[in-house]
Formats: sequence, C-alpha cells, structure tokens
Amino acid sequence: NPDLVFNDGSIVGDVKYKILGNSWSRSDLNQLSTFAAGFHAPKGVLIGFSMGNHPLPLDLQVGNQHLRVVSWDASGDLEPEKAAQNLVQEVRGFIESAI
Repeated sequence: NPDLVFNDGSIVGDVKYKILGNSWSRSDLNQLSTFAAGFHAPKGVLIGFSMGNHPLPLDLQVGNQHLRVVSWDASGDLEPEKAAQNLVQEVRGFIESAI
C-alpha cells in the first residue's frame, strides 16, 4: 500500500527516506506507478529529500498517470519549519493542479 492517500485515493504518495537524484530511480518509479495503478489513481507523488537547488526528476506521464517528485530541502540552508512549509505547498499544488 502507498504511504499516502489523498482525495479518497485519486492521488497516492510514496515517501523515500533518502536524498533523491536528478532522474527517476527505476524501482521508485515502478513502485509509485504500481500504487497508482492499484488505486486507479491518475496522480502519484514521490516524496524524498534534496540538497537545496539540486534538480529533481521531471514529471512523467505513464499511461494515464501523472507522476511527480517533491522534496524536503535537507541542505541545511532553510529552517526545518520553512522546509516543511515548502514541501506542503508543493504537494498541495500538485493535488490541486489539473491533470
């Protein structure tokens, strides 16, 4: 099961406790896509950590699934509360965006 379920399962999320790279990890992509397929969710979000302005993977369209990576800035440049607010804002924006 996914770590996060939003809007009655129309969006699923998977949390990774690692620093994310600038491209999709095959296993992370497979797991998130599988969760989205299992929930018939048109959107999936992968949440992990990044180091400041380090680029994240681009959004992907896999069949009818829109997948995005969102990160917590773990660079130490932001206060934890601000990093949390930024993460919440990014996830909220993805949830509220049109497909």
